[in-house]
Amino acid sequence: MNPFACTLHAELDVDASAEEVWAVLVDHAAYPRWNPVVVRVRGELRVGARAVETVRTDRGRELTFRSRVLVVDRPHELVRRGRLLLPGVFTGVHRYRLDARGGGVRVVQSERLTGVLVPFLRRRLTTQSQAQFRAVNAALARRVAELRGAATDPEPHVEQRAVPAPRAE
Repeated sequence: MNPFACTLHAELDVDASAEEVWAVLVDHAAYPRWNPVVVRVRGELRVGARAVETVRTDRGRELTFRSRVLVVDRPHELVRRGRLLLPGVFTGVHRYRLDARGGGVRVVQSERLTGVLVPFLRRRLTTQSQAQFRAVNAALARRVAELRGAATDPEPHVEQRAVPAPRAE
């Protein structure tokens, strides 16, 4: 077990195609309308591009991170790596993966966090950050349903899967 690493993971099944979910995921201009955590993303969506992301913590505080786009595999995977201060302090590799399942898609959101701050933040990461991952997935599903015109029910059918607790690595 590496005390300087932690992995967060949340997934859910959405009754939509990967293309529909991808369209919402990469429409950064619309994030303020639906995303409860990532309130702003600026930058190009291409491998190697830099992005500036503003996230809202569970306490309402906004933090801005600079990231680099590592993977854009439409409509399957989007990966960014962000750092706080210098390499080795706090680095996160955040991944969205969309896996086709029957008539829908499984949205898998994960992040591998490493650095000297991880042991000090582990409890918060495995509780509040994990809850925020689930909230973003649910909001993503609602936005997709809304755009499909299926928003008559404020809670569209999504299957929130139980996943193992985040683990230290």
